[in-house]
Amino acid sequence: MHKDFFVVANWKMNKNSAETKAYLHELSGLLARCSFRVLKSKRVVLCVPFTSLSVLVECKELPYLSELCVGAQNCHFSGSGAFTGEISANMLVSSGVDYVILGHSERRILFGETDEFISRKVSACLNCGLKVILCVGEDSSERKSGKTADVIKRQIDSVLVQLEENRISDLIVAYEPVWAIGAGISASLAEVNEVAGFIDNILKSYCTLSSKSVPKVIYGGSVSKRNVKDIAHLSGIDGVLVGRASLNCREFVDILSAI
Repeated sequence: MHKDFFVVANWKMNKNSAETKAYLHELSGLLARCSFRVLKSKRVVLCVPFTSLSVLVECKELPYLSELCVGAQNCHFSGSGAFTGEISANMLVSSGVDYVILGHSERRILFGETDEFISRKVSACLNCGLKVILCVGEDSSERKSGKTADVIKRQIDSVLVQLEENRISDLIVAYEPVWAIGAGISASLAEVNEVAGFIDNILKSYCTLSSKSVPKVIYGGSVSKRNVKDIAHLSGIDGVLVGRASLNCREFVDILSAI
């Protein structure tokens, strides 16, 4: 298993503060029963709704939860201003957040976020000390027309061309084929590994100073306890981004146990 294999949970718009607290208490208990061993060599990031961030930070004091990383699901590129309903990177940092998801397909599709908009967000977050999980991936029509590589390269280039190389190491690239998210189907292992290798080559082209600066590549798209072990053992994959399956605490622990 890779050192520091990433397991990122994206709860999306689910669980209020009380439900989050109950989940974390259950997680603490389940981890106690397995003597914490399921977290060995893994970096677990819980990306919860904004209203649950403070609960997650507080609950890190529970047994076995101190090593959890706190993640947010979105962020604005401005430090402050007349942006009703938005959250800045500084606000996230001051709230104890370590990671933030940017460029998720739901943000791109449902909220019209462009490559340029996402690039500005990434730069702002990295400059404030946040680590960024950048989501990239093609939809079904782009896949069928053979444009997967073009789409992913465009999405990555639009971000990396704006970054200094010493900032790139704080980036994690999540390959999430849009057609697989929430559909109960996953890309084939061969497809995942092929695209991961393609992404890695793009990233390496921007990292001339040190191989250590090359961002990790993780996979998301209907990850479950049934397929996570096979995905985790792919040579080009450094982690997984788990959506729906992370909402059930026992299932999430099963995923951690399977890796």
